[in-house]
Parts: sequence; C-alpha cells; structure tokens
Amino acid sequence: MTRYLLTASASMAVLGGAAFAQCDTDRLEELVFLSGDWNLYEQTGIYGGQSYYVLDADACEVVEMREGGEENELQRALFIDPDTGVWRETYNPDFFYYDLSGDIDSDGSLVMTGWTDSGEDGSVREALRARWTPLDEGGFAFVMQVSPPGTDRWDIMGAWTYVPRGSDPNGETPAPDAQGPTLGAEWFE
Repeated sequence: MTRYLLTASASMAVLGGAAFAQCDTDRLEELVFLSGDWNLYEQTGIYGGQSYYVLDADACEVVEMREGGEENELQRALFIDPDTGVWRETYNPDFFYYDLSGDIDSDGSLVMTGWTDSGEDGSVREALRARWTPLDEGGFAFVMQVSPPGTDRWDIMGAWTYVPRGSDPNGETPAPDAQGPTLGAEWFE
C-alpha cells in the first residue's frame, strides 16, 4: 500500500531543522527497501506493533510512522543533510536527544553513527549507532546500540525485525503474544 504523508515537511522542522534543498530522488530511492506497511518483532521475536515508512520526495525524507491509538505518531525522519550529502536523523523529544549520520554500505544497509544525550543536568554524551539492513524475505532489521563513555561495550537500545504485513505468517494484525523472527548474536558486534 502506498501512503502519502501530508505533514512530512513539518516533521523535518521539528526533528532537525535542516534547510530544504532540491530533492535527489536517486538518493531517496536508496531506502526504498524501508517503504511499506510493517509488523514489528522485538529482538526475541515477540510481536511489538505496526508502523509504516513513506518516501516523501516533496520533503526529501523517509518518514516512519508508528501506528496506535487514535493517531499515528512520528517515529523518525531520515533525510539527506544538505551540508554533508549523507543521510541524517536527529531526534529531540523532551527527555532524549540524538544525532546520527551515515550512508549506505556495501551490503545495502544504511549505517549511521553519532551520539545521544538525555539533555538533563549532569548527563553524559554516549556514542550511538544504528543500522537498517534489508532481508532476503523482503523485510528489514533495525538495530540501535549505545556505548557508554570509556567502554568498548555496545548495549542494545532497540532491535526489531520488520515483516511486510501482507506476507507475515502471523497475519495482517498478529496477536499480542505472536512469535516472529528473532535477531541473533550476529546482529550485535
């Protein structure tokens, strides 16, 4: 199903405030594997909800919307930074801030690195990385990890398998306890 997002340009201003430039649709299409309606499964395979990604050439961004309740909620907005020419995502809610940038690697994954900070007095900036990897079955895996300062350890912040709703063995809307694909240790360095 194709979705059109009418408020995507507003999300860019809220999330990143990046200057708008002429959209490079070839670059936007690098992330076509994200586009669609998804059932999400946590790292352990437990069903975790639904979302959809929209490629928006008008705003020159890729937007994920999380479904639930009466309204859909903006989950993320990926955009090409006009200053650096690489993919970028910034997030700044009331309790958590991060800034990521990166590009497509040799296996077709979008790999981004950056930092996170709670924004509270005395908070410590931590290294952050995220990876969106297309899967052979038509879905993709999303892994976000954080590394506390002074450590070589990468802790899991979020790890999800996105399964196309139309081909999910658990159906279009799985039961809350439905078991789906898992992400094993090979996904975490």
